[in-house]
Amino acid sequence: MKAIFYSVVLLYSNSALCYEMTDYDSIEKLKSLSPHSCQDIHNDDGYLGYLACTEKVYNDSDRLLKDKLKKLSIKIDKLEDIDLSTRFKKHQEQWLKYRIAKCNFIASSANTGSAAHNHLYQLCSLIENYNRITLFDQPLPVS
Repeated sequence: MKAIFYSVVLLYSNSALCYEMTDYDSIEKLKSLSPHSCQDIHNDDGYLGYLACTEKVYNDSDRLLKDKLKKLSIKIDKLEDIDLSTRFKKHQEQWLKYRIAKCNFIASSANTGSAAHNHLYQLCSLIENYNRITLFDQPLPVS
């Protein structure tokens, strides 16, 4: 059963579960991911509001992902399988490297350090984070 769990994590981690960058091109669409993050930002705030909302949702997605990862790690540790725990941690580290590389590549179309670069990186990262959170919300196939 533990091997099935690991296989499921590998299978789902490489597929786009439901979020794509092109789906979040407005403040309202970002609010659908994290309604409380952009309460003080409105459509009339324009592009600067959109950038601020992206940053807030990015920070929220990062916090949520860390919380989900911590809870899942506790569940895995309760299985008392050191090999599974080690593989999961290694897989998570590899996923993080993947996210960083992918988002750096996507953001490379803008000058490093520019607002456009930071926005593209944050938008890509928050989408990848929410995809990962969706994966972690799936029930564990082990008892």
